[in-house]
Amino acid sequence: MKVLVTGATGFIGRNLVSELLGQGDRVLCLYRDPMSRYDLYSGTGEWLQADLASPLSLRGHLSKIEVVYHVAGVTSGHGAHEYDQGNVETTRNLLQQLGGEAKELKCLVYVSSLAAAGPCAQSPGLSPEAHAQPVSAYGRSKLAAEQVILKEFNTIPSIIVRPPIVYGPYDQALLPLFKAIRTGIRVIHGFRPFPVSLIHVEDLVSGLRFVSSSKEMVGRRYHISDGGVYPWQEIIDCAAVMLNPRSRTIVLPLPLLWLSCQFAEMIGRVRGKPLSLNRDKWSEIKQAGWVGNGAMLNEQGFTPAYRLEQGLSQTIEWYKTHGWL
Repeated sequence: MKVLVTGATGFIGRNLVSELLGQGDRVLCLYRDPMSRYDLYSGTGEWLQADLASPLSLRGHLSKIEVVYHVAGVTSGHGAHEYDQGNVETTRNLLQQLGGEAKELKCLVYVSSLAAAGPCAQSPGLSPEAHAQPVSAYGRSKLAAEQVILKEFNTIPSIIVRPPIVYGPYDQALLPLFKAIRTGIRVIHGFRPFPVSLIHVEDLVSGLRFVSSSKEMVGRRYHISDGGVYPWQEIIDCAAVMLNPRSRTIVLPLPLLWLSCQFAEMIGRVRGKPLSLNRDKWSEIKQAGWVGNGAMLNEQGFTPAYRLEQGLSQTIEWYKTHGWL
């Protein structure tokens, strides 16, 4: 099968491309920065340097594509405009080119985010059919991109998957926390449980392949997770057992974290590149929790392989093997 992966050099994209190549698919890997693809894969993927902000750069490459995994997007930006440009307009451009050229297209799978649905701190979690209430510019842009996709459903059959916190090989978002634990510090933000859903990246890419093979899932949204609901303290403590059992817990009060987000925002603007910690991220951190209900996907037959302990063990071992920890 000939497939297109946007954002092929990112955290999720790398893992997805490796999985698809391993399954024998012919993969067109879309990337923007030529340095980002250096020495990534030993597989036989076909590489296309293109920018979704300039849809004509895709022209002539989509006629044989059967499945599209739309992973590319902006996760950190300076204000709503950058999120909209990087998530909404690029999605609209991709659909425009697919509609005009991809005559063999069977399905587009869009990797959205639980941020598009909004926060929830109680089990079984927020349903994908519930009224969406995003609290951040990032979440609102992902929801808007979903709406763009659903409007084109009649011409481009699509499935939307909303992952929660994703971790695993190549993830850099949680790496600073693991490094802190290794040096003896367990960082907890706020005096509260802060329950979250998680998904190991290998389970996420398995879930993306799973939904792409089902005609019955087309036109719907799905939340995905490993089925657990984890207080943040439990995640940190689990990692500490593997990295440094003698590490000590330090609670970062929310007002101090707010100041850190403000400061990081200013640093990002000075450098010209937004940091992962910023004022928009504060809009998500200050919520009571982020729990998504993935029961709909599980009812379709999807079964994740990793729960917290096994997933963290595999991830930490990968970090150590590759010199990240």
